[in-house]
Amino acid sequence: MSQFRLSGTSELDDNDPSIAALETIDFSLLAVKDVDEIDKLLKSCESDGFFYLNLEKGPAHQILVDLQAILRVMEEYFAQPLETKMKDDRRSNTHG
Repeated sequence: MSQFRLSGTSELDDNDPSIAALETIDFSLLAVKDVDEIDKLLKSCESDGFFYLNLEKGPAHQILVDLQAILRVMEEYFAQPLETKMKDDRRSNTHG
């Protein structure tokens, strides 16, 4: 089990309702169909409905590397002036 803070303070207190004790699921074990990890995932979904997905091991780590690059592109795009973004022909037809 891992503890994750739901608020902005840094001290951990087991009686604090802003602390969530979440099961840690290892994505690399799920990828190789590890029976114990699959069981842990199922139980976590049935009991809490939430879990921490560990992407730090194996090929799944590339997701985290790619995410950082994607976030940088998004930040640069949305930092542009509105008139520049409005010239973008990729904008959605569903947004006014």
